[in-house]
Amino acid sequence: MIEKPQYVLSYSRDNSIPNWVSWHVSKNWLDSAPRQDDFRTDESLPASWYRVSPSSFTGSGFDRGHNCPSADRTRSIEDNSATFLMNNIIPQDSSSS
Repeated sequence: MIEKPQYVLSYSRDNSIPNWVSWHVSKNWLDSAPRQDDFRTDESLPASWYRVSPSSFTGSGFDRGHNCPSADRTRSIEDNSATFLMNNIIPQDSSSS
């Protein structure tokens, strides 16, 4: 289990994706911080684990799908930026509507 100030998740070391992500939904987390779009590797994962990078999905046909949505964390730039850590991202089929 990984605890971030913005959300908590169970992370699958074997699959390199979250098993689940939990976040509190309330107005206290909302304000006017813009979407950061700063997808990045979570360097806090153990060094022996594969660390998904923003380019890991390049050419795969999948998009980077948020679990805890960016729009749910607009209280501050730091809070919004936390939703772009790759441990909060799961492959998303871009052809689905």
